[in-house]
Amino acid sequence: MKQQVALVRSMKAGDLLCRALYVNGELIETDGLDYTSEVKLDKRADRLAKALDVTVSKIQVDVEGELDWGEIEIGLYNEGTLESPEKSERLMRGFYRCPSCYAQWSLVDDLNAAMDCMNCSHEHVEPFSSADPGANDEDPMVKRALAQHERQYPSPMEQGIYEVEVTRSAPSTLTIEVESAGPFSAQEDAINKAYNTEFPSGSDAFYDVGSYGKGE
Repeated sequence: MKQQVALVRSMKAGDLLCRALYVNGELIETDGLDYTSEVKLDKRADRLAKALDVTVSKIQVDVEGELDWGEIEIGLYNEGTLESPEKSERLMRGFYRCPSCYAQWSLVDDLNAAMDCMNCSHEHVEPFSSADPGANDEDPMVKRALAQHERQYPSPMEQGIYEVEVTRSAPSTLTIEVESAGPFSAQEDAINKAYNTEFPSGSDAFYDVGSYGKGE
């Protein structure tokens, strides 16, 4: 996750309503309109930014009607102006894929309700996955759900033969006998000998996907 310290200024008709300090998408503090409060918030933002080795992001929001920080947050998260928090008790990120045109998008809000596709106007597209607001399409749970949605609604343009690089890691243990000067040199000697020793096949294996692409 990208580190961010942000000061958000809410304005209405040119007048400052309030400021809020966010760190990595989490609301830390709001200030009043007096000079002392502003100085204290600025100093705290600078200290936090220095600790995280970033510069303070300054964001301005124009407000119409009543001030609603919850609504402001959601708008800024989805614009990408404000980093989404890793976790939230109130918000989730919904991941969508249109079953008609196969457009994909995500949205942070408190409902993750069905949406109309903004690309082809297909109605009531349900999210194929809901996750923490800081999740992205590389999250394992999201990838599994997307794979299931692809199988259910395959895109003719994407169907075909793929070449996928897969790495297999299988943990295996073998006791190696070495003659050494002591316990620590014995460990090093055993590691060196292991390179030329055949290990038994492990029953548990892990597989990771590397590069992939559609075949010719």
